[in-house]
Amino acid sequence: MLGISSFVWTYFASLRGVHRFGRLHILLRDPGADPTQGTKPLGSITLSLTASYFAVVAAALQWAIGSGSLFSFLMIGSLTIIGAAMFFLPLNNLHQKMRLNKDAALSRTRTQLNELTHRSGQSGPENGSEAAVGVWKLIGTDILDKRISTAHTWPFDTSMLGRFVVVVLSMTAALLVAVVRDLLKF
Repeated sequence: MLGISSFVWTYFASLRGVHRFGRLHILLRDPGADPTQGTKPLGSITLSLTASYFAVVAAALQWAIGSGSLFSFLMIGSLTIIGAAMFFLPLNNLHQKMRLNKDAALSRTRTQLNELTHRSGQSGPENGSEAAVGVWKLIGTDILDKRISTAHTWPFDTSMLGRFVVVVLSMTAALLVAVVRDLLKF
């Protein structure tokens, strides 16, 4: 019992720390230079915490399968739902900051893009090198705009999220198999 209590304390204290960190004034990186805006390590920490949580839930699932109690299965199911929610909740403040940072970067880039487009449309006869520099600036700003548009607003990439979904789905499938097995008396 002491081991489980210690784990629960460490897990929730760590998630609380992630939540408090997300509430701090954080200087995020430019989304054009880093798609995760410098927050990928925080997403990795949260994913690691969630994976350890689901490892403990998987051990409890093994116990629940052995006991065959419907209450045990409902408890494990609710712990799975809580674990899925606890993956996202501590990161919500950080998500809001990342979204605002991305929107601000998009606004700046699109303003530059509009100015460059407007300048190139109004320019008179220029020498060839000035026109080429203007075109390259326009192309570079357009590429930066596309890069910022694809930046993340959560501190993890899709591969991390895919791993999380696999863990949750495997836990759910194991629960369903155990419940069906007990209902059919196999």
